[in-house]
Amino acid sequence: MTRCFWEYCLQTMMVGEVAAFMVPPRHLTVFPAVNKKLRDYMLDRTANSTNPPKHTCAFMSLQAQGGLGYSDLDDLLARPRMLEFIFDLHSVVLPDEGPKESWLMTPEEKKEAIPQLRQAGNELYAQGQWFEAAAKYEEALNLIEQLSLSEKPGDSEHMRLDQMRVPFYVNMAQCQFKLKDYYGTVQSTSEALLRDKNNVKALFRRAQAYSATSDVHLAKMDFTRVKELAPDTMTNCVDRELANLDRIDRECREQERRLLAGKMFSQT
Repeated sequence: MTRCFWEYCLQTMMVGEVAAFMVPPRHLTVFPAVNKKLRDYMLDRTANSTNPPKHTCAFMSLQAQGGLGYSDLDDLLARPRMLEFIFDLHSVVLPDEGPKESWLMTPEEKKEAIPQLRQAGNELYAQGQWFEAAAKYEEALNLIEQLSLSEKPGDSEHMRLDQMRVPFYVNMAQCQFKLKDYYGTVQSTSEALLRDKNNVKALFRRAQAYSATSDVHLAKMDFTRVKELAPDTMTNCVDRELANLDRIDRECREQERRLLAGKMFSQT
């Protein structure tokens, strides 16, 4: 099995070592299919697929789909050969040393882990590690979701857990904004606002994301709402943002006017 052979390779290495291994074809029979799954996941192909695979054996399924969908993997499947794998071993975590998987946690352990994940995310954010911080917030949201599944919708505990999501969505949106994932920012802040419609941080961050995606009207609506909710602390900041939006709006209108004028002159 491919996985077993990789594990054997890694067992020969020291932490911090980079090593190359030449793997013969007999150990790589499942590698093309495994690599296809990894590529599909990274490219989000499975989520966008409109033709779910039928329940057939592996090779019949590949034939029906016209191969693996990647020319190099199809070639490797047709002509097995030795491959070189390069491993860079950064660290080793033994089974009993790493964090417990969520499906192994008790409800009490999940409840204890949630504030710890928030603290870890905050520390990572302060260090400028926005992607890693967002992953911590998302992990906490997943734990809250798992706890919610054991509660009856509408009950006080279910509602309490639902409200617990708000700061995690707001914090994750902050990370997404830093990473210039503006549509992700809009999605996360909207989730927070579904549960707390007057959350100033979520409104302000969503307004900034709308501004970055040139959704001027929506940005102005959110900025105006922020100003209404926090006139003493946010007025100056919002006024600057609104002035910038007005400038962007004027520039867009001027550009449209020039384009229309150019078309009119080209037709005469």
